[in-house]
Amino acid sequence: QSILALAAMIAGLCAAAVPAGAAFPATASSAKRANVLLITIDTLRFDRIGFHSPEHVKTPSIDAFARGSVAFFHAYAHNPLTRPSHTNIMTGTVPPYHGVSDNPGFRLEPKFLTLAEHLKAAGYETGAFIGAFVLDSRFGLDQGFDTYDDSHGQAEIVARRAEEVVTPGIDWISARKGPWFCWLHLFDPHDPYTPPEPFRSAYADDPYSGEVAYVDSQLARVFAALEKSGAKSNTVVVLTADHGEALGEKEEQYHGFFAYDSVLHVPLFISAPGLSPAVVADDVGYVDIFPTICGLLGLPAPAWLQGESLVPLAAGRGRRSEAIYFESLSPHFFLDAAPLRGFIRNGRKFIDQPVAEVYDLAEDPAEEANLASASDLSALRKALEDLRKRFKGPGTTQDLDARGRESEAMLKSLGYVA
Repeated sequence: QSILALAAMIAGLCAAAVPAGAAFPATASSAKRANVLLITIDTLRFDRIGFHSPEHVKTPSIDAFARGSVAFFHAYAHNPLTRPSHTNIMTGTVPPYHGVSDNPGFRLEPKFLTLAEHLKAAGYETGAFIGAFVLDSRFGLDQGFDTYDDSHGQAEIVARRAEEVVTPGIDWISARKGPWFCWLHLFDPHDPYTPPEPFRSAYADDPYSGEVAYVDSQLARVFAALEKSGAKSNTVVVLTADHGEALGEKEEQYHGFFAYDSVLHVPLFISAPGLSPAVVADDVGYVDIFPTICGLLGLPAPAWLQGESLVPLAAGRGRRSEAIYFESLSPHFFLDAAPLRGFIRNGRKFIDQPVAEVYDLAEDPAEEANLASASDLSALRKALEDLRKRFKGPGTTQDLDARGRESEAMLKSLGYVA
């Protein structure tokens, strides 16, 4: 334990000495490190995983994986939109730092280090297999990937089925000798909900859940391939969603406007060699994924990351110290609505807008009892402003007139332009 503690201290000192935007060189032990598989399921609600709530949909593949993983019961997205959420995951920072706050008009600039770049510098082969145009390589998340398979060569292709992502993903993994980092992005639960058979018939009254069941069936192929190849025992697997879906709750049908838990509360499961299954009740966020992967691989984490390694929490040690920042700014950019920002800390949620909202998520998970009138809103607003100042970074160049250049027809078909 003393040796491990010394190694952790040295890693921390090394990380602190590296400037923003730099990557770490590969080391002699890189080839012995575990592989990394990141699975992001688009628009997946927390309660549409059977492991969490079996009343809606059967997800046997995800459930089996979850039972052997560390399950984070209170994981949160920082945005209710696909491109910002994946930027948060890949950079380990939030929008006040990297500047990507919406889908249309925003792209990640090369000056920001991504998880793929960090792992590539450590000797990893990197591949990404993307389900929808909103994450097309032109928007910057291809940084650091040897292979970035978005398959949107034809203008009319805006999204593809999970099997069209999983198949090339499995082929790519099977051809690697390791270590490798693979990202699978599965878009199917996003509207419109049109699951293939037999899921369409089985979930005729709930096609959204049918899409989730279909994705689960495709993930069975991924897990089986890992098992068959022998890579399972030497692979870190992170499974999560970029955001949820309101499904009519709080007068929101889809996502991208409000910031209630129907769109921010997401599933998060992490398995790794030597990591025992556990349940973690602390509030955690997407910015924690990057430093957690570094911790599991024995890699130093870049000093500017805004999350914390969840490895101690997984082992039942310590608490996550920082508040979870969130925002939903698309209505502000394009509909002249007030900015919507807030934070979650110790089970309390503050939504800052002209009519402020405060919720005790432990006692009121449906967010029905607004406690703002009994709260110190001045203190909460100051805490939010302090949080934004701590997270502020170089940002990115915004082009809020870029809808046409991003192909208006594609974005309309995905529901991002109306």
